[in-house]
Amino acid sequence: MKLTSRFFALALPIALAATACADIVGNWTGTVKVDRAMIMSMPPPPGAKAASKEDKERAVQMAEMMAKSTKFTLTIKKDHTYISTIMTPKMNGSLGGKWSISGNTVTLETTSAGGKPVDGTRKMTQKLTLSGGGKTMTMRPSKFAVVTYIKK
Repeated sequence: MKLTSRFFALALPIALAATACADIVGNWTGTVKVDRAMIMSMPPPPGAKAASKEDKERAVQMAEMMAKSTKFTLTIKKDHTYISTIMTPKMNGSLGGKWSISGNTVTLETTSAGGKPVDGTRKMTQKLTLSGGGKTMTMRPSKFAVVTYIKK
C-alpha cells in the first residue's frame, strides 16, 4: 500500500506537468493592448522638457494605431521549440527558440531572429502567464503594452 501511495505521489505531478505541456502546444494568435495610463504618466527623459498632455495623447493615439495594425502569431511545438512572428504594414519578423512551462508561467528563450542564430547579447527571455483554462497567454514586453495570445 505504501508503495502504491508513493508511486501516485510521484506520478501525479509528472502527469499534470505533461498535461500542461500538451495543452499549450499549437497555434496562437496575438493582439496588443496599449497601456494608456502608463504612457500618460511617463516622465520625460533626463534633460528633456516635459511633454504636454496633448503630446502624450498623440503618442497614445499613434501607439494604439500601430497596435491595431500589428499581428502576432506563436506556434508552440511538442519538441519544446517555438516560432513567433510579428507582422506590421511596414515590416515582418520572426523569432524562434525554446520554451518551458512551470505552473502557469511559460518561458520563451529566443535563439534565432529572422531564421539566423542570435548571439548572447541579443538573446532574450520572455515570460508569459497562462490563464483562461489554458487558452490565453499574456506578456508585457514593455511597460507600455500587453500582448495577449489566444489559442486557435
